[in-house]
Amino acid sequence: MIYPIGLHLARYIILCNQLTRSSDINQSTNIENILEKFSEQILLNKCNQLINQLTDDILNRLKYLTHIEYIRNFFLFENGSFMHQFALRLYSKLSHTIHERLDAFTVLVSFDSTLTMFGLEKMQYPLSVIYQSTNEPSTTQKYIIQNVQLKYDLPKELFIIIKPDHMDIYQKCFAFVLQVKQAKYVLDQLVFSEFRVKNRVRNRRLYRHQSYQLHHEMFLLRARLLHAVNAVNNFVLTTFHTAGEQFLDKHSNKSIDIESMINFHEKFLTALSIGSLLQPKQQAIRDQLMKLFEIVTIFARRWQLGFDSIKIEHINKLQSEFNQTKQFISIVLKPFLPRMIDSPLRALACALQDDFYSNV
Repeated sequence: MIYPIGLHLARYIILCNQLTRSSDINQSTNIENILEKFSEQILLNKCNQLINQLTDDILNRLKYLTHIEYIRNFFLFENGSFMHQFALRLYSKLSHTIHERLDAFTVLVSFDSTLTMFGLEKMQYPLSVIYQSTNEPSTTQKYIIQNVQLKYDLPKELFIIIKPDHMDIYQKCFAFVLQVKQAKYVLDQLVFSEFRVKNRVRNRRLYRHQSYQLHHEMFLLRARLLHAVNAVNNFVLTTFHTAGEQFLDKHSNKSIDIESMINFHEKFLTALSIGSLLQPKQQAIRDQLMKLFEIVTIFARRWQLGFDSIKIEHINKLQSEFNQTKQFISIVLKPFLPRMIDSPLRALACALQDDFYSNV
């Protein structure tokens, strides 16, 4: 079978041969140039046609944007209801087992029970959860949730846009949000009335002899920690959501092609990396936030152990560590404030600097 392109080329080659027999060298050269340009135009048109067909296949048959939606929903917590319930099961397990850590069974059961709760079929989504156990004990982040990962079965045809190393970035974003939400959860669970009444009834004489200052410092530190964690939570989720909406808005253009999709996705990942503090220049800030989360979990565990197990020295130490951590982050972010108008990072920096509770 002779394809149309080959037929056209054959005709022009015959014409060229006929003309070169009866023409001089200059005329032959002109015809060859014309033939070359004609061939290039045919190949260009054919390439554009194939690219358009591939673009349509990626968007419609492979449902590229649907996969992006799933990734946003689960890895970036855009599906707030589902991910909130899943995370609560993990956090609840950690909060009730002070000296234990998560295990693979707990993680799997938590995810499956959340699917059941929302009436979702397990086979409906190309998503599963895994727990990467490790034998290396973590001394600096003992109580922070770690090693929980999502596994997403992406069609291999989409690797042209979403590469395997891109999924690693999504994985790190998920892990970071999970830690931020854990810090917020444990602080939200600290109820004033339970702390006062339960311990007062349990040991009235000890309660009477403890100074009011200890209670005041406990409640004040909780408020300051919650203020900082809420600022981090707002920064991360606002950055993720804004980047996602901008990403979808760019794909509303009907003239989009594969090169544009690759470019848009890379910019989307860059924004996510900034939101989860994965950029090399943000490493120092990320390390300090890990210290903040550690302070939160230690403080919450002391609260849960009861009033008579707390000393003012414990609270003073946590306050000192928190002040150092917050001050370091504020100093690092301060030079960027004039250049970050209406930026989530600016809002984070301002929130950490404007600590109302530190003056109470």
